[in-house]
Amino acid sequence: RLVSDWSSDVCSSDLIALSAEKDIDRLQAFILTSMRQLTHADGASLWLKSNDESGPKLFLASSQNHSIDKSTYSAFTVPVDEKSVVGYTVSVGESQRYEDAYNPPPGKPVGGKSFDAQFGYRTKSMLTVPMRNYKNEVVGAVQLINAKRRLETRLTTENVEEEVVSFHPDDVEMIEAIASQAAVALDNKNLLDSIQALFDGFVQASVTAIEQRDPSTAGHSGRVEGLTSALARAVTA
Repeated sequence: RLVSDWSSDVCSSDLIALSAEKDIDRLQAFILTSMRQLTHADGASLWLKSNDESGPKLFLASSQNHSIDKSTYSAFTVPVDEKSVVGYTVSVGESQRYEDAYNPPPGKPVGGKSFDAQFGYRTKSMLTVPMRNYKNEVVGAVQLINAKRRLETRLTTENVEEEVVSFHPDDVEMIEAIASQAAVALDNKNLLDSIQALFDGFVQASVTAIEQRDPSTAGHSGRVEGLTSALARAVTA
């Protein structure tokens, strides 16, 4: 009961912080850090869905790993299909919980081997959850790897079997809730950026129109716009 209440309190504070964060890099990092802390996961990655001529893709937007010193972040994409765990998760729209990524349930893809070969790592337990926006559309996925007995433990290939445990069934529901809130927060940030770009374009178009009315005052409106924007930023700060 105490553990459940504590987890509920942590989730509530995390969801509030997700809604308040406006910086996209900090938002993505906060999403992964929160999920790792709640599940004692050693690593986490955030994948966002996009489309091109060849079909839907998932691109790696952010990643963390407590046991690997060098950055594991690398902007690359994988198809939304059944060949990778994140691709499979987004394809079926359901969370996937693996006891051992190298020995997946029948009919499901193996996970972690290419990453492990690159970084000298051993991926064992894995939890991959689809991210759904307010329209209930799958817009990406989060993947947690290697739940540990203690969050601060640094894993090696030698101590994985001793230190890594399975993700708990209760983790699935908790991470699904945060993942959905994270998807909405990312959608909101993209919408705000679009509104800002639209407003900036409107201001620039207005300035250009005013300038063309009287060439003798050319540059004046632009300077007024620049000064006004600078004053607004100063007041906000």
